[in-house]
Amino acid sequence: MKVTKRLLSKLPSCYSVVTAPLRDGMYALFASEADDVCLAFDLSDPGRMRTIWEHPGGTMGMVPIPGRSGEFLAIQKFYRLWDWEESELVWVRETEDRFETFPILRLPYLHRFDILEAGGRLYLLVCGVAAHKSSLQDWSCPGVVLGGVLPKGPEEALRMETLRSDFYRNHGYARVVLNGIERGFVTCANGGFLFTPPQTAEDSWSVEKLLDGDFSDGDMADIDGDGEMEIVAISPFHGNKYSIYKQIGGVWAEVYIHPERAGFYHVATAGKLCGRMGFLGGGREGRQSLFFVSSPGAGQPFELLEIDRGQGPSNARIWNTPAADYVLAANRNVGEAVLYRIEP
Repeated sequence: MKVTKRLLSKLPSCYSVVTAPLRDGMYALFASEADDVCLAFDLSDPGRMRTIWEHPGGTMGMVPIPGRSGEFLAIQKFYRLWDWEESELVWVRETEDRFETFPILRLPYLHRFDILEAGGRLYLLVCGVAAHKSSLQDWSCPGVVLGGVLPKGPEEALRMETLRSDFYRNHGYARVVLNGIERGFVTCANGGFLFTPPQTAEDSWSVEKLLDGDFSDGDMADIDGDGEMEIVAISPFHGNKYSIYKQIGGVWAEVYIHPERAGFYHVATAGKLCGRMGFLGGGREGRQSLFFVSSPGAGQPFELLEIDRGQGPSNARIWNTPAADYVLAANRNVGEAVLYRIEP
């Protein structure tokens, strides 16, 4: 594959990235984990940049609200991994000349969240990495997973229920689709769990444990085309091992380990590049690389493409177009928002 790199902007502590529809088109949003800006780049003209907010930052993630251009949810005020319990979820709404922000939920160490569609409703799933931390090394208080119906607007009350309150180092999350149903894949020190929202108004949330182990980030996809899902997972927390698992004889078995055992892997997300499904990976120590692992087919060896190195990505997303595929990377260690064009 051919890789062409484009620097969109310098952004100190660039941490989170997402693609989202604003009122005049599709944009790439990048935000800092420091007290800094959120920037939007027009994907039809990446040189055109807009500022969503100047601060407060501390943004661990952003998710567009389905069917509502110019509206998305974001985490703010999560500035560091300890001694910060005022992190909150905000509703961002684009108006004629600015973006307005409305806090809708405060949760200590709110680190991951998503919006899942089921039965004609939008459900909010939020994950706290811990309930309290007295120091960087203190993981004595588990984090929570909350679920609830997303209201029609930030003016309405948000009601959430506790789905789990015993997840330690509750760090990883990915949206997956299984049997046509959107679900949340949560990875933590307790293992890998699948959260399924109610499919009717009478149903309740279901939680299923898929994988035993101590994990940081993870995702699921069928990357070898055999009709069965594979799981990618980083272990342990902010760990030095990037692995792919596959069900063999009904048991999840490790079938691939990235050759570099460097600390602080932080990217593990699924997507398609040049027609091939695979898993993006990235780390913030060692080679600090961004890479893509794929398979040419069932039973074939996995193939590794290094997209870049020396950047230290915190998060990355794949964006597909008819002309080319792109990887959007929040390269945290060098403080850059970057667009990679990937071609055969």
